[in-house]
Amino acid sequence: MTLYDDIAQSLSYLSETITATVVDSGSHFTVMINGLDRSPITIRHIAIYTVATVSHAIEANLKISADLMEDSRESVLDIGECFKRYIRDNNNYSSATDKMFVDRSRNPWLAEVIVHLLLNISTTVRDLHPPGQILTTSFVHDLPTDNGLDAAALYFSNTLGVVIVECKAYKSRPVKAFKDATNYFTNFDDNHILGKRIRTHVQLMRGYLSDDHRKYAANSFWKQEKSFVPTIFYDSALQQDWSTSRSQMSSMSVTKEKRILVPINIDDYHIFFNELSDSIRGYIKELLQNV
Repeated sequence: MTLYDDIAQSLSYLSETITATVVDSGSHFTVMINGLDRSPITIRHIAIYTVATVSHAIEANLKISADLMEDSRESVLDIGECFKRYIRDNNNYSSATDKMFVDRSRNPWLAEVIVHLLLNISTTVRDLHPPGQILTTSFVHDLPTDNGLDAAALYFSNTLGVVIVECKAYKSRPVKAFKDATNYFTNFDDNHILGKRIRTHVQLMRGYLSDDHRKYAANSFWKQEKSFVPTIFYDSALQQDWSTSRSQMSSMSVTKEKRILVPINIDDYHIFFNELSDSIRGYIKELLQNV
């Protein structure tokens, strides 16, 4: 199996395993995710996808392009060094500093990769992004601590629009995660720094559009057509009802159908991210053995 084959197999498996259910929550729509569990095969396929995103083996137009990694031991070693910064060499986090790294850097960054995965497979998994068909996505942050948009994408629904995702991963504080994620969209249209970041992402992503779609990418189109997607990760042991109206969602400067809340509860939250980290390390070792 080549890296290309592994990525294709992982995307196929995850597209068949992960499902989405849309709930009308009054002020917005909530997309409930199923299939992100601790089964070893699911963890492995997410790990392969994570390595693929960091190595840019998945292009912004969601096509697989593994030629930068194929048959190159040096490339695999480089990616391995990147992951030493992202997730470190092991899961032995005993000190307060180590635990802070896990809570504020490693887990949130892995959560962002999962968001990227969901945007990718939304092309085949119904209801992951109700406002329209995802065409291109931004790349995952090079550093877990990078500022900027957590994730962005371009979608089409009669016209071109931009998806803005703000992701928060708080194991034991889902309400806090929700508030922090939704606060990101407060006074969104008057935030000139954020506007500059969107323009940068759009400029990159528009280069991957087809000619038919690229003609819509003009004149700050995202100011008229966009979706806001606050996404939160937390431990499933904490029960939370996301089916009701929320003032933080109704105050967003987009119409109801463009306000999409994605709450993702993870069984055994820390164990899930530890096992995902182990699987990433294991997959990189496999790649090294095959080049």
